[in-house]
Amino acid sequence: MREMVERHASMGLERSRRMVFGELLARSARRVPERVALIFEERTLTYAELDDRVNRLANALWARGVRHGDHVGVLMQAGK
Repeated sequence: MREMVERHASMGLERSRRMVFGELLARSARRVPERVALIFEERTLTYAELDDRVNRLANALWARGVRHGDHVGVLMQAGK
């Protein structure tokens, strides 16, 4: 993470230390929407696809009353 922050700072993104993941993802989705952002097992997602999924999740949480500063737990089944 530190290397990414330093790289962004060297590109003139002074506030990158305060930039949240969603902002970085949205920026990448605008700049390189078709570039692969995530690879898991045999599935890949582009920055545009990942940004869309993140936004849908954020909107669903918002619709259920989750607000900035709230804590959200995630319950997931263990992998194979």
